[in-house]
Amino acid sequence: MQQKRKVVLIMTDTQRKDMLGCYGNKDMKTPCLDRLAAGGVRFENAYTCQPVCGPARACLQTGKYASENPTKLSGAYVFRSFSSYLDEALQQEIIAKADSTFKAVPGIDRVIARLEVLGKVAVGQKFTDFEMADMEGNMHKLSEYVGQGKIVLIDFWASWCPPCRKEMPALVELYKKYNKKGFEIVGVSLDKDKDAWVEGVKNMHMEWKQLSDLKFWESEGAALYGVNSIPHTVLVDKDGTILAKNLHGEELNTKLAELIK
Repeated sequence: MQQKRKVVLIMTDTQRKDMLGCYGNKDMKTPCLDRLAAGGVRFENAYTCQPVCGPARACLQTGKYASENPTKLSGAYVFRSFSSYLDEALQQEIIAKADSTFKAVPGIDRVIARLEVLGKVAVGQKFTDFEMADMEGNMHKLSEYVGQGKIVLIDFWASWCPPCRKEMPALVELYKKYNKKGFEIVGVSLDKDKDAWVEGVKNMHMEWKQLSDLKFWESEGAALYGVNSIPHTVLVDKDGTILAKNLHGEELNTKLAELIK
């Protein structure tokens, strides 16, 4: 879904925090945006990008501005503030065009580091292994389930994440539909409360393997896959090659139908 509206390009950190409470409003007409406009922020274009957990579900079209201004500090600051909401390929494109001044802006180094991580788990690469505990406290490697002859969906989620909970019924149905045909799911929870994690798995009827280190956003598995929003999925082929990322709902169903005859 795309929205045609004039959007903010440059703002202070305070303004950005204020705007986070505005995301998800279809018309982009809210008191906080009015306050931002009063503060001198100009609007050009807004659109919905990759989903994030919580109410912040829309973002600004800053990618175009940053891409067209790879030698300007304004482009760097915009990119730094909103890079996590932009498509990975667009981020790579912007960094490839950026000059040393752009890259020297504080925080850009972290974006570059994350893109390097994402490159290691890009489509076409082999999955990255890690070890975590299951709900009984037993340690397991991801490689016990991935690359073992089944198509596997690595699902990064959390019991406290509303979008994760919303999409779980559809995922449960896909598991029932394809599990006996060679499809498996490994859930990687970003919970920090074990009881909430266990209760969420039970209440949402998630019958597949679950792993977590209960480190919230410091999850080591999430870090290895460059996860900065959930739900986040990684679909892996029988031999451990990454096939696709962030497929959900009908897109995932269509992909599985192609792969599993």
